[in-house]
Amino acid sequence: MATPSALDNLKAAHASACAKIADVLADPKPNYTLPGGVSVDRDRYYAGLLAREKELRAVPGVAPETNPVFTLTSVAR
Repeated sequence: MATPSALDNLKAAHASACAKIADVLADPKPNYTLPGGVSVDRDRYYAGLLAREKELRAVPGVAPETNPVFTLTSVAR
């Protein structure tokens, strides 16, 4: 079995971040504090996931190519 390349690892990290973003959006939860005073800030977690996905998407070849859903066309009259 071949060892995954660095690009394969980055693609897997991107897919993982996207899956976690989808989970957060599908099942939003409130912020809360655990016994002992440890806080869980779901909004900050979501923002961190978005930032990570954006950083990974900026690496060439990591994010799958997407085609635009629509195109804008303007006509001068």
